Amino acid sequence: ERDALFAAASDLRNEFLGESIRRVTEPVEMMLPDKLLAAVSASGERLGGASSSPSPTGEGGVSDDLPTSHDLKRYVQLLVAELERCEGCQELLFKEVVRSVRSSVLLFATRLEQVVDTSCVELRCFEDETRFKLRSPLPMPAAGHARNARLFGIAHHTLAALKETVPPRFQAVIVTQQVQSTLQQTQGAIVSPMFAGLRRILTASLVCLENPLEGRTEDGSPMLLAVSQVCAHLSRCYLSLFGAGQLFAHTKELCIFFVRTFLSAAALVKPCGEPVRKVLAQDMQAIEMALSAVDVDFQTNIRHEASVFREFRRLLCAPSIEAVDFEGIARVMPLHLLLAYLVHQLPEEVPSLPAFCGVSASQYLETKLMPLWEENQDAALDAFRGKIGELSDQHDLDPG
Repeated sequence: ERDALFAAASDLRNEFLGESIRRVTEPVEMMLPDKLLAAVSASGERLGGASSSPSPTGEGGVSDDLPTSHDLKRYVQLLVAELERCEGCQELLFKEVVRSVRSSVLLFATRLEQVVDTSCVELRCFEDETRFKLRSPLPMPAAGHARNARLFGIAHHTLAALKETVPPRFQAVIVTQQVQSTLQQTQGAIVSPMFAGLRRILTASLVCLENPLEGRTEDGSPMLLAVSQVCAHLSRCYLSLFGAGQLFAHTKELCIFFVRTFLSAAALVKPCGEPVRKVLAQDMQAIEMALSAVDVDFQTNIRHEASVFREFRRLLCAPSIEAVDFEGIARVMPLHLLLAYLVHQLPEEVPSLPAFCGVSASQYLETKLMPLWEENQDAALDAFRGKIGELSDQHDLDPG
């Protein structure tokens, strides 16, 4: 009888589910209609003769047609209403409606990404990155940058609205990892190239540490100063387009990378006598300016790395190795970083760790030192210490 009842109601069920799909899909098509998607070229640029002149406010064109925070709240409320409408009929309706609601959110995220201006996702501040020649003047945001910042905010607010508005009993089936990842992917498409570019230029600038006393000005290394200048420009003109706190995870990750990469590279500098230590301390000021530009509160937001940064500076500024409070420093500084620094204070005839391992400094930095900052690297740390032991044995050094 139960199966017969289900069969008799199948037409009504299918009709209801069809209407349900329409109810959760139409809002997406209204917020991000086909005509809006069609107005954006494959490269992400506005078609139809739109102006390419800078418009940091993002007024006009595509940006005017984007959904507001009110639209997003109403959209999520509609999704919740649809779930509640079918909640009492778990077998016949609810599971299908859950799939429809998830598909609606995924459709929204997909359409949102189609409106991203891909011509504005990379920051081009250098005429020639290999020579660190800055453009003059530095580029200013165009309308596409402002639009992308709004799209990032829309993805951010959509995810926040889903977490805040969807009742706890629906969270696990609606705010799934797939849904979150898809919205975050849209955000990543907007900001990841920009932050990856900053990582790339910092890494490239560290070539100056191979001969730290050469090519300097009174203010420090021109390469590192250029990185600092780009970070300041980026923060003032580009990151300011995004909503407060929306970029927190990205700026935090970037600041951590800056600290870890610079300190690891500085620990490998050899020879490292007093003149070199002085210029490294000066270079730390350039890195600190870059960090402050990206996140004025970096000392709070990356507390551990900021503490290591301070201890490394104390290490550099110590009048002699005997004056160093190693017990205090070891409580803060990762062991691998401290050991690498100390090994490179040995006499000049003792090779550097990269030279001893037969690799370049940049390769050693990337493959050996940087991974040791991560958690659960006991085996790698043991191997690192073992290599230092081999170095000591070959050069008759007393590890004590």
